[in-house]
Amino acid sequence: MHGGAADAGYGHPGGVRGKTRRTTIAAEGTARPADLVDRRFVASAPNRLWVADLTYVRTWSGFVYVSFVTDVFSRRIVGWQASRSLKTDLALNALEQAIWERNRQGAVLEGLIHHSDRGVQYLAIRYTERLAENGAVSSVGSRGDSFDNAMAESIIGLYKTELVRNRGPWRGLDDLEPVHPGMGGLVQPPKDLPRPRPHPTRRIREAPLPSNRVRPSGRDSHDRACMKPGEVQTAYRVITVPTRMFRATAALV
Repeated sequence: MHGGAADAGYGHPGGVRGKTRRTTIAAEGTARPADLVDRRFVASAPNRLWVADLTYVRTWSGFVYVSFVTDVFSRRIVGWQASRSLKTDLALNALEQAIWERNRQGAVLEGLIHHSDRGVQYLAIRYTERLAENGAVSSVGSRGDSFDNAMAESIIGLYKTELVRNRGPWRGLDDLEPVHPGMGGLVQPPKDLPRPRPHPTRRIREAPLPSNRVRPSGRDSHDRACMKPGEVQTAYRVITVPTRMFRATAALV
């Protein structure tokens, strides 16, 4: 056996493999809002449902904590804040940025649902009062269940994959912080997806014959039925055309 209990008799403490950083500290002994989302992360319009969470980033000078507020409808990060501390200001400043951004656009936040975990930052008096001032309603998931805030957890995973790991290592907060202003569109799907181009072979085989051309019969008909990808029917025989000539050949058929 390996571990502290097995080695205690020999005077050697057991080793611990890895250690995760705890960012969610549940607020004990305080009244908690109900879970108004129930794992249904959908919204009919912007500013109807926001999800919030925070995470940490390892840097050479220590841990940096980052807080996010995301609009569920647009999948856009509307507020963020990075800090060396896990105090309430970390989450509150991200919320303030989200409120300022939406108010600047003339949005009304009355009836907004703000969903988070049970972290003390989100249940702090200053945080809940700021939500109430804007007509927003707090929603909190159950304890120790990441599925209750799955969308926010997914945003964090995307942030670490696309930005933190791809551009690291990081020296500290001053090195990491300038990366965040471009995160607003990190999870937004592109507005105009390019239309897929048809395969050249398919384009050739589906090209209609000119109206003044007599369709082949007999042996030629058999050849057309047995055509393989990359082959073109001519007036005399079936020939194989190189890939780079597909487009030119299609214009002649």
